[in-house]
Amino acid sequence: MVIGKSKLSHQAGADILPLRDAFAVLFFLAVGMLFDFKFFIEYPALICICLVIVLLIKPLTALITVSILGYSPKTALTVATGLAQVGEFSFILAREAKRLNLAGSEVYNAIVVCSIISITLNPSLFAKITTFENFLKTKKILWNLLNFKV
Repeated sequence: MVIGKSKLSHQAGADILPLRDAFAVLFFLAVGMLFDFKFFIEYPALICICLVIVLLIKPLTALITVSILGYSPKTALTVATGLAQVGEFSFILAREAKRLNLAGSEVYNAIVVCSIISITLNPSLFAKITTFENFLKTKKILWNLLNFKV
């Protein structure tokens, strides 16, 4: 935070970039090692339900919330798309829930599978924000709701 406000912030950012990439690779390797293909075959319904929550319900809730707060539909779509994935903190929560016997291994494995799928799909969703916005513009009722026009 201190460097971010100084004249050296751009140089520090450039110097840290390779380190950031290395940590991203380590993160994806660690998540990939947690993946249990057998679980993927045994619990397709649970995985589908989790994906519906992560890829549809969570972003739709964010879209509505950001729109209610008065932001533009483009901003609401960007926030909704950014939240259409399982975050890293979910792994910590799921592991602790499993450790405390609050959730079984099925929940933990479902979070791992959903995170892999949602993180993989997220860049494609970001690339489609303009397409989503143009689609909503053609649906006047939805567009007016997002802009709070009755």
